[in-house]
Amino acid sequence: MQIQALHGCTTVAWCGYLRRKPVDLDHQHKEPCMLQHHDVILSDGQRLHVASSGKVGRPLLMFAHGFPECWAAWQTQLAAFGQDHFCLAPDLRGYNLSGKPEGIAAYRVQPLMDDFLGLMRHFGYEQCVLVAHDWGGAVAWSLAAREPRSLSKLVIINSPHPIPFARALAHNPKQQAASQYMLRFREADAAEFLLQDDCARLLALFRHPITGKSALDETEIALYCVFRRT
Repeated sequence: MQIQALHGCTTVAWCGYLRRKPVDLDHQHKEPCMLQHHDVILSDGQRLHVASSGKVGRPLLMFAHGFPECWAAWQTQLAAFGQDHFCLAPDLRGYNLSGKPEGIAAYRVQPLMDDFLGLMRHFGYEQCVLVAHDWGGAVAWSLAAREPRSLSKLVIINSPHPIPFARALAHNPKQQAASQYMLRFREADAAEFLLQDDCARLLALFRHPITGKSALDETEIALYCVFRRT
C-alpha cells in the first residue's frame, strides 16, 4: 500500500489542482451528468447514500469527506476520475442523506471503518484507492492500520497521523489551542450553536475575518449552501 500525506494542503487547494474546468452552477446546484446516486443498505443494516461515477469493474476510487461536508465535496473529482475509475463518494453515517443511528458508540472509528469495507464489498470489491479529508482522513488512517489489504493506495488531506497528533495534543500548547473547537463541538448545545442564523458561523469560516475574501469562489459557496440544509 502506498501512502501520500498532504498535511499542509487544504481541500480547496486539492480541488483546484485536480479540477479540469470550473464548475458553473449559475448559483444553483447542477450535478455532472455522469453521476448516479444510490441508497445502499449494508449487511449490518446501516444505510448510506452514495454518489458514484464511472463503471463497475474499473479500479475503485473512494472518497471520504470531512466535517461539516457531504459527498458533494468531491463532485469535481467524481466527474474527472470517473472517466477511468469506478468512483464512490458516500455521505458518511450521520451526514446529509445517509442514515443517522442514535448513540455515540455508532460513530466510533470501528463502525465508520466497517462502513467503508461494507461499501466496497457491496459493489464487489475487496480493495480500493482511498482519498480522505479531515475527519474522513482520521478514519482512513485507522483503516490503513487495521485493514491494510483493503487499500492499494491512501491519500490523506489535512488529517495528521493519529500518533503524532495525539502527542501534539498532549504536549504542544499551540496544537492544544488550535484544537479547542473540538471540545466546543462536544458540548450539549453544539448543534444549535452551529445552526444558528442559517449556519452563519460555518459560512463565515469560508472568508477572511477582516477582508471577507475567500479561497472559494461564489459558485462553490452557493453549492455548500444547498447541502448544509440537508
